[in-house]
Amino acid sequence: MIGYQNQERGVTLVEMMVVLALVGIIGTVTPAVIYRQSQNNEMSTFVNQFQADSIYAKNYAQYQQTRVYIRIFPQEREYRIYERSSQPLLVKTIPNYICIPNNLPTFVHYTAQGTISQGHTVYFATVPDCQQQASTTHKLVMTPGNAVYQYVR
Repeated sequence: MIGYQNQERGVTLVEMMVVLALVGIIGTVTPAVIYRQSQNNEMSTFVNQFQADSIYAKNYAQYQQTRVYIRIFPQEREYRIYERSSQPLLVKTIPNYICIPNNLPTFVHYTAQGTISQGHTVYFATVPDCQQQASTTHKLVMTPGNAVYQYVR
């Protein structure tokens, strides 16, 4: 047949290489972004749990009209809530991905009125950032009085 041209086209090698390069770049960047986001989610979950436990300690102090202490044990990877010198009311494990620097105050004291007489700042960091002062350190600030919590990233 005269005038008939083959209109079928395939994918060229150059087009295939460009697509594979884009897929490779996306595949390289995505896990790092997902890992960082999951670390932030885990940190937020831990800090929220610590805040809830602190509120529990405050409410317990008010209801029982006694002093309640929150002690953090970085080496043992846990924190405990005590009523004076009795057995712990609550013991929580600090997850492996969280680190608390050793040189910081590791206790909070609630009075029978549910207030704290001294402000406290508790620092948390993800494990890879623990050995250095990184911008990813999180802090939980407890102000004196009614213990208003402020979570700062």
